[in-house]
Amino acid sequence: MGYRKHLSWLLWVSSLHVMKFQRDLIDIWGKNFIKKTYTMRRNYFSLSSGWRTRHRCLPKMMPPCSHFDSEKNHRACASSESRRRAQNNIQDTIFALSTPPGRAALAVVRVSGALSLQLLERLSKSTESFDFVPRKLIRKRIVDPFTGAHLDDAMITYFRSPNSYTGEDMVELYLHGSPAIVASVLKVLEDTQLARLAQPGEFTRRAFENGKMDLVKIEALADLIHSETTLQVQQALKNLDGALSNRLYAWRDQLMKTLAHLEGLLDYGEEAELPDDIFEKAFPSCEKIKIEIRRAIEGKSIGEMVHDGIKVAIIGSPNAGKSSLLNILAVPLQLNGVKVVCSDTAGIREDEDVDIVEREGIRRALEKASDANIKIIVQDANQCSDNFLERYPDLLDENVIFVLNKWDLIEHNGLEFRRLEQIFKDEHSWLNSLLKRNIPVLKISCMTGDGIPHLIETLHSFISKWFETVDFQDDRNETAIELLITRQRHRNCLKEALAALERFGEFPKTPASIVLAVEELRQAMNEIGKITGHVETEQLLDVIFRDFCIGK
Repeated sequence: MGYRKHLSWLLWVSSLHVMKFQRDLIDIWGKNFIKKTYTMRRNYFSLSSGWRTRHRCLPKMMPPCSHFDSEKNHRACASSESRRRAQNNIQDTIFALSTPPGRAALAVVRVSGALSLQLLERLSKSTESFDFVPRKLIRKRIVDPFTGAHLDDAMITYFRSPNSYTGEDMVELYLHGSPAIVASVLKVLEDTQLARLAQPGEFTRRAFENGKMDLVKIEALADLIHSETTLQVQQALKNLDGALSNRLYAWRDQLMKTLAHLEGLLDYGEEAELPDDIFEKAFPSCEKIKIEIRRAIEGKSIGEMVHDGIKVAIIGSPNAGKSSLLNILAVPLQLNGVKVVCSDTAGIREDEDVDIVEREGIRRALEKASDANIKIIVQDANQCSDNFLERYPDLLDENVIFVLNKWDLIEHNGLEFRRLEQIFKDEHSWLNSLLKRNIPVLKISCMTGDGIPHLIETLHSFISKWFETVDFQDDRNETAIELLITRQRHRNCLKEALAALERFGEFPKTPASIVLAVEELRQAMNEIGKITGHVETEQLLDVIFRDFCIGK
């Protein structure tokens, strides 16, 4: 019995030596092994559950063991993680002046990001974060956190994420509008190294990335800021309220629903309990969307006219007085609440001595004329025997105003006046042919100003004809979608979506055609998604946000 106790004691002492030897080995290479196995385990569990299920034969990884992590290494890792997180927060927190620079009653400085509240606490010397109740306007002394100097007495509002413009934590400082005060506050914000100066449009871009606004509403916001006429304001407010976005979402949701049903046939085939006529039922819903899109993009671009203004091209022969007329009409001109944008063109002639540079100018003049909403063709009244329009018949359409300039010289020249009267009386003359086509022929003088009011009245009648039914304030009916399309980008995407739906409708209504038809439906859905930003490209976002000011 004593022998057995002695043997047990020896075995126990030996096990202690073995355990000590094992701990020594672990001190040498155990840490690296555990770190490697922990990394493998972390990577393993980052894979999908389906992958792990299919690879159950893999050995189980050791869990992380903090027993072998020294306190020094743990602090070093924590310090590195803190530095990385702080660096990310610095990149994520931005500030900028949101009001125009210069002397004013107030200046608004906006801060957005994870460190917004921390910056606010430093600038106000507040020790308690609960001093700032979200969405409540409070009064605070703004101080330099480095020197303690009093910078301003300001009103402050704190917005907690996600209930803010950007969807992040935000702070707005309402300072006195002295340039010196604004400069000192911006410098202090930069010196804290907790935030950086925002890029143009970066606040709004964050609102887009955080799902607070779509691209249509962002473009409407830019339009509202740059609006010059009452119709532009009303159009921007409609789109900012979601008038166009809601139509696009409805189309996209309907296409997505149809796409899901058709893909159900592809995924499950005969096993799915889907109606046999589901493919045929998809066509009527798509046909309705096609009709609405076609109505939106065909005809006159009324929405783009409101947004960009009526484009008026002044064209004619050299020395006819085009530039003189442009100087008269180049003042800010609004007719029926619509902006009118007049542009001059190079003189158009067909002589043999026209060089390559002048010929390029003529080509651009004709191109600008074809893009214009209204064309004013100017002819020297002393050269009415020269049928300018005979050489360019394509210039004549229902949106042309023909102008005889330098009429003051004709009135003082009896011979020319009688000759011109004879041309008007001749039923076969080219001037009479214009009158027969209801094209206005006006007599003006850019030198004396005679006839200019009549010309403006004629422009007014042209525009009234297009905009007599435009009413953004009528809430009884939905605003016509053609009034809400403000950019060529919208029109191009809708054209592509319509083309895809047309191709979808051409497929035979058989199950064998589903594979190809589904791709056309997906293409149409993606083109509509490009307008709202659900399908985005980095280049498009850069172009859109580049037009914003820095503090927006």
